[in-house]
Amino acid sequence: MLLNWIPLKLRTGVEVTSRMLNLRLTLFNGQVFDWVHFAEGNYYGNSFHSAIVLLRESPTNLIEYARIPPAADPAAAVEYEAKLIDYFNLEENYDLLIDDWIKRDDRFRAVSDRFRGLRIIRQDPFHCLVGFIISQNNNIARISSLIHKLKLKYGTLIGSHEEIAFHSFPALENFTSVSEKEFRDLGLGYRAKFFVKSFGKIKELGGEQWLRGLRGKAKEDVREGLLGLDGVGPKVADCIALFSMDRPESIPVDTHVWQIYHRDYVRSKTNGSKSLTAKKYEEITQFFQDRFGEKAGWAHSYLFTGDLREFKEEKKEKAPLKRRKDDVIISEEETPEKVLPSTRRKRSKNCLLYTSDAADDLLCVDLGGRRIIKKK
Repeated sequence: MLLNWIPLKLRTGVEVTSRMLNLRLTLFNGQVFDWVHFAEGNYYGNSFHSAIVLLRESPTNLIEYARIPPAADPAAAVEYEAKLIDYFNLEENYDLLIDDWIKRDDRFRAVSDRFRGLRIIRQDPFHCLVGFIISQNNNIARISSLIHKLKLKYGTLIGSHEEIAFHSFPALENFTSVSEKEFRDLGLGYRAKFFVKSFGKIKELGGEQWLRGLRGKAKEDVREGLLGLDGVGPKVADCIALFSMDRPESIPVDTHVWQIYHRDYVRSKTNGSKSLTAKKYEEITQFFQDRFGEKAGWAHSYLFTGDLREFKEEKKEKAPLKRRKDDVIISEEETPEKVLPSTRRKRSKNCLLYTSDAADDLLCVDLGGRRIIKKK
């Protein structure tokens, strides 16, 4: 298929560059979980407002997008592009913020140049809620796999590209009749009961409209509303607030942030604490808010990303690709959408499913942190 790549532009007509939006950093740093990386061609795809959207960085460092199917008319194209601009929060001048954060913090200065272009996505609140309930005691690759399973089973087929089927993110109404057992059968484990109870409560409160209505409210009101849902504790509430509720001061405190705080700021392994108590959580939150100001959550995301193994500075020579116990080999005739629901496949010798550090010299498709790879 011949794709019509269009430069992404702000409402002012300014073309978006990779310095303004780094796709890899933004899409795979753990704030959103359902983008697909097409390694051959190095571009990214997802279902987005009833279409498939593809994004890439051009040779001239411009961010370009292609829509499948194309917009019906120029007005629809303008509207669709405006939704992309809003999704990536591209009207916000991050350079001004970064310059301020550099003055405030030496640690931030050390990571700022490497992570220029990292942005906080303005997600749909319901999508964000589902993703971060799943995120508890999970890794990014598995979260992505479970999100894809939910979309495959309960979403609507939008279309396909390069043998990848893209489904819409299911609406609340698609989930309300699903039983706990059905969610467990998909691999959600103990989180299944949280889904059933939280989805039922959201429906009683007014559905997705109630959830979206929390966006932009006072941080106390946002947190109170979210904490009333099963499976949502302080960290998950702060993730949802930061990534979908327009609360840029929110600081989700997880293992990485805990370590950053003690290792890089207070210079102590635990500072006398053996666990992350509610008091300690608020102490760390307040520390970063005092340090970085009203958009501290955005600054914290740079520090968080810098602590992820995936984004640490690469060594000059990459280590040879090593096979892992959980590698999966699939047959030539199997398609990516068949692999997503289950990774327990019969072994053959044609195609390998690896995690995201797979060799670059192989043709592959990255499925939310995992790759289906066919040898050249």
